Amino acid sequence: MPGAAHARLEHIRLLKHVKRASFAAKSPGPMSTAILLADYDNICPAVRDRSADEVEQHADTIADSLARLLSGMPAPKISEVELRLYGGWLYSDGTPTFRANCLLSRLHVMRSRRHGVRIRPILVTSIAQANGRQLHGTCRSRHGRNEQKMVDMMIAVDFLYFAEIHDGVVVVASDDDDLVPAYLASGSRDRPAHVVVLRHRSVASAPNDRHLIDCRIDVHELPQALKREIR
Repeated sequence: MPGAAHARLEHIRLLKHVKRASFAAKSPGPMSTAILLADYDNICPAVRDRSADEVEQHADTIADSLARLLSGMPAPKISEVELRLYGGWLYSDGTPTFRANCLLSRLHVMRSRRHGVRIRPILVTSIAQANGRQLHGTCRSRHGRNEQKMVDMMIAVDFLYFAEIHDGVVVVASDDDDLVPAYLASGSRDRPAHVVVLRHRSVASAPNDRHLIDCRIDVHELPQALKREIR
């Protein structure tokens, strides 16, 4: 069988596997609380945030688009979301970055009900198990450009923690394959949480999607409003 035809057949088989697994996945009660771990830069990487207005617009797009997507999920129905925003928020001396200051001033506006879902935003500067111990140096300057550090690990650690203790829905909004090992680790135990991964790539298009489905993880594409931001 030619390579292209074989790849297409395997893709179709995986999509069927996804549909079967979605019916078998454990769903919480009729209304559920979600904890959403969002990688600010990863889900909209091309946004430069050159002004406070741009930061506010970007943050509102994230909150509104994710609330719209979660409100439209058939099961479980989500009534409230703790939106945890991860990113390079602090320099090595603990000083907040420009974007961090803009977002902090915007959180009270993001804290609202959107599309029937109540949003409770948090700018994450420490892992959940060591709340209050701020991690400095999540933003570092390299060759004149800022880069985020430790953020993927913070998301992975928090994901495993919430998947273990939360009996509602745990959502990760990131296209980063560095988080796949954490997803698989969560599937090796009898976790109470229903896990959802939101990303730009389509379902069954990534090399390890079969493993995610085997671990009872639902994969959905990010909203078009966020995709337009990165074109």
